[in-house]
Amino acid sequence: RPGGGDEAKLHEELPDVSSTELHGSEDGASPPIYASFQREDWALLAARVELHLLAHAFVEDVEDSMYLGVPVDHVDHYFRVYFKTGFSAQAFACKDMKSVVELMADTLNILSSDHLSFLSSRCEKEQDFLNFARAVEEDRRDRMRRIEAGDESARLKFPAAVPEE
Repeated sequence: RPGGGDEAKLHEELPDVSSTELHGSEDGASPPIYASFQREDWALLAARVELHLLAHAFVEDVEDSMYLGVPVDHVDHYFRVYFKTGFSAQAFACKDMKSVVELMADTLNILSSDHLSFLSSRCEKEQDFLNFARAVEEDRRDRMRRIEAGDESARLKFPAAVPEE
């Protein structure tokens, strides 16, 4: 198959994500987990961490068992309350929060209760940052494999960042 040797070479060069350290090895033998991150990967990492923190903080602050997470329709509002900046699904080339969660399904989910939908984290409250970075790297590698196989739908097409006023 054409390019088969290149693919094998690519996978030989990539260290196992589960054993890769955030900043690489001290002797420089292995690169940091984020060595191949592009703008979109950094955006996904930031969103994963921020939405995870938001979901846990909201549930803790609201102290009401009816709320399984942040009401999906109000994520932007509570994101502004907690982080002093907005959150937009369109920044991730998504039409809604459900589509954003699909990009980060290993970290986030949407739970439903009494006709309401809630953004919730799949991770423990005190999740190690390295686990978020590993999840982004695993997704990046999966996208690269799919793109190399000809699946252009795997390519992320985030719009250029526009400064908020």
